[in-house]
Amino acid sequence: MGMVNRRITYRLYPNQEQQVKLLEMRRLHQQLYNAALEERIQAYRKCSRSLSFAQQCKSLTQLRAELPEYEALNAQSSQVTLKRVDDAYAGFFRRIKDPTCKNAGFPRFKSIRR
Repeated sequence: MGMVNRRITYRLYPNQEQQVKLLEMRRLHQQLYNAALEERIQAYRKCSRSLSFAQQCKSLTQLRAELPEYEALNAQSSQVTLKRVDDAYAGFFRRIKDPTCKNAGFPRFKSIRR
């Protein structure tokens, strides 16, 4: 018998201080996503090879050591952000190989609102 996944949504009612912290975390994740995407683009331009998720996780460790503001983020949530970049690339290359797909759509940089 298979497992059933159930999604539960909780509504948050943060106070002003918590809202500021949540917005800061959102900004840091957005910057991390865009930096990871830029890192992959630059690596491909220089070496004609893409970076892997593991390589970007290794550079995340260096980033957290250099920039103390990223230490405020949970390491696992930062890795999930990098995994989203990896999944976006995987989906892009999967759509390129699919002959029925007309618009593959390269992964985009994210604004703070997205």
